[in-house]
Amino acid sequence: LSVADQQLVAICRALTSDVRLLIMDEPTSSLTKKEVDSLFSVIRDLQTTEIATLFVSHKLNEIFQIAERVTVLRDGKKIGIFNRDELDNEKLTMLMTGKKVEYSQFTAPSPKGGPLIEVRNLSKERNFKDISFNLYPGEIIGITGLLGSGRTELALSLFGMNKPDSGEIYINGKKANLNSVQDAIKFGIGYLPENRLVQGLIMDQPIGKNIVVTIIERLRGTLNLIEKKQVEKAAGKGVSDLDIRIPSIDSPVSTLSGGNQQRVVLAKWIATQPKILILDGPTIGIDVAAKRAIHEIIRELAKRGIGIIIISDEVSEVIPNCNRIFLMRRGRIIGEFDAARTEEGELQKLVNAG
Repeated sequence: LSVADQQLVAICRALTSDVRLLIMDEPTSSLTKKEVDSLFSVIRDLQTTEIATLFVSHKLNEIFQIAERVTVLRDGKKIGIFNRDELDNEKLTMLMTGKKVEYSQFTAPSPKGGPLIEVRNLSKERNFKDISFNLYPGEIIGITGLLGSGRTELALSLFGMNKPDSGEIYINGKKANLNSVQDAIKFGIGYLPENRLVQGLIMDQPIGKNIVVTIIERLRGTLNLIEKKQVEKAAGKGVSDLDIRIPSIDSPVSTLSGGNQQRVVLAKWIATQPKILILDGPTIGIDVAAKRAIHEIIRELAKRGIGIIIISDEVSEVIPNCNRIFLMRRGRIIGEFDAARTEEGELQKLVNAG
């Protein structure tokens, strides 16, 4: 079953026990827009049968769509209970974070020299077809589209995990055969996966080990043994540079919040000194304040000259944080947009049309 259908089965299972209160914790994190709409329709139907729903989410647009009253928590404390009509996006963000969160449009310097990566007519049967684009140093490009549009499959191909059937990839002007993750790393590519819990982190392992896992061979000493001091030094640098809030470098990464876990994944790839970073859903499952912090880190990395690809189905994420945006639908790029000149509502309509 699809994730959406699994959600509906879970609801049906709960209803068989004569439930009066249904608690849903981040139920839409893996759903498409159409699946979210279907889920909300079911929740509204439950209201007519006098079944109450406690809907836990950090997605503000969904809160405004489905909630009648909103309880705001911050740092484990209740900030207040509000009627939906008392709130707007800005006020709710302020209540959640304790500060005003503002975004300015990201602007990259004019490209100097050739592109970092050139993708030419890349195709993979049942995944994507005739994908072409360039990425320049210090540029952030966005790839958006619904789940199933081929965006994640494209990312995996650029990271050597999904060999394309045809097409070419050039990195710094040289043809690159990316047949494995090791090939991608050698060419200076890092990849933050969509599911950090499964693909990005070793959850039961220490924070330090998670940060240095990509550079572990560099930390071997004269006897070819991994030196603990070098591990602590490298991991400590990652923690310091990205301001990761940790109890200890030796604590399991599972003890961290979602935002800090995402910083650990970023630190892991920054340790490799990449030229190109592919970020698939970089702020999935994290709160508003953590999301803003991740976006600031991404912008700082671009200022260092790293070329960055953000893959996201959140139009509100790609527009302020990218220079150019590519819209994918059914495996093809169907449009390229200048982020600074693109209206969020118009692009969202095009995304939803897929």
